[in-house]
Amino acid sequence: MRDTCFGIYLPSPLPRMSPDISTKSITSTSCSPETVESLFLAYRLTGDQLYRDHGWNIFQAIEKHCRIESGGYATIINVDEVPVRHEDKMETFLLSETLKYLYLLFDDSDVMPLDKYVFNTEVSVFGEAFN
Repeated sequence: MRDTCFGIYLPSPLPRMSPDISTKSITSTSCSPETVESLFLAYRLTGDQLYRDHGWNIFQAIEKHCRIESGGYATIINVDEVPVRHEDKMETFLLSETLKYLYLLFDDSDVMPLDKYVFNTEVSVFGEAFN
């Protein structure tokens, strides 16, 4: 499963960018959080550096292809096209989930350990701090 999630990033002409859904008809990406969430959880459970390596590659791709010079990030209309064309919008989950999971992936594992904290689907934290 790890290889499949990260593997859809590889065939794109834009290094390390993938469509949000891997089908023949959907080629845009808004940098949805599911893959980096999986990388975060897999790293925390196994300690395998490969998950951080994949996360770093995804972060670099977001910075290179989605970041807008005037500020913020934007959806890529078609990951199969070079040069990149952006849609005039930034999804809120990019900041609230995708980048948060990337941050946590590279933070120390003793910060918000998974045996004491639970993250909901929006990366809000429940755990010891709320008892």
